[in-house]
Amino acid sequence: MGKIERKLITCHLNVENYHAARNVLDRIPTNRKNQRLTRYLAYCVALRLNDNNQVQAALNNIASGPDEGNELLFACVSETVKHGNKRQGARLLQRMLDKYNYNPPPEVDTCAMLRCTARLLTSILDEEDARDEEVIARLCGIFKAGMPCVSVVLKSNADVDSCTTV
Repeated sequence: MGKIERKLITCHLNVENYHAARNVLDRIPTNRKNQRLTRYLAYCVALRLNDNNQVQAALNNIASGPDEGNELLFACVSETVKHGNKRQGARLLQRMLDKYNYNPPPEVDTCAMLRCTARLLTSILDEEDARDEEVIARLCGIFKAGMPCVSVVLKSNADVDSCTTV
């Protein structure tokens, strides 16, 4: 039954009938609401309805539940950038970086994650034409955390240069 309910929510999201998706979600029993994909869909519905309280609640449910490889959290980042805003996306990426103390599991490309976060933060600064101290502080933290990535890139370039200068 949960699979059918999730498919119905997805269909409502696809046709941009967000309130109907919320109604289906509200009728789902608690035990099925706690399934990981249903929690993700709850996040998508709340995001598209601009319900910040529900967005945070759904995100907390996703972050606290089991998520092999953080697939749902990364999917939430993608949804946030598409349907939310850059500031929310940057906060979510920052939350993931903080969760792993800037050292995510091996299946996550740390350098790519830092680059994406930095791009979102710089685009926020560009769009708002204001000196947002919080964003600037987070951007500085991202650049500081990215120093090991720069070292790896410089070392790999040096190895390539030594191979080509024979």
